[in-house]
Amino acid sequence: MTPGGLSSAYCKERGWRSGRVDSWIPGARITRDLFGFADLLVFMDGGAGILLVQATSAPNVSARVKKLLESDLAREWVAEGNRAEVWGWSKVPRKGRGALTAPDLTTKDGRYRLRRVRFTSK
Repeated sequence: MTPGGLSSAYCKERGWRSGRVDSWIPGARITRDLFGFADLLVFMDGGAGILLVQATSAPNVSARVKKLLESDLAREWVAEGNRAEVWGWSKVPRKGRGALTAPDLTTKDGRYRLRRVRFTSK
């Protein structure tokens, strides 16, 4: 399963509403992210704001975090009370499992925290 697919399944299992916000450009054979950094828009319960997610493979998390931290639009998004995260997925030996690494950009000064979550897709 792709990082985007794993991210969508992760949201669905938690009861969060989510939708893909990147778009495929057929002539160029590339995917364009919303605002240059987001693949998925997520509504979570409890008034946590709206989350934009950059879904990627675990080895690319550092590059995606750098991209997010350098984005003026990402900083504006967070300054308005929303959230932006990078979700990096790695394969786990048993089929259908993924390990999620998710640095979370939640502060206006560009600091981020790192959390690791195990997720089993059904």
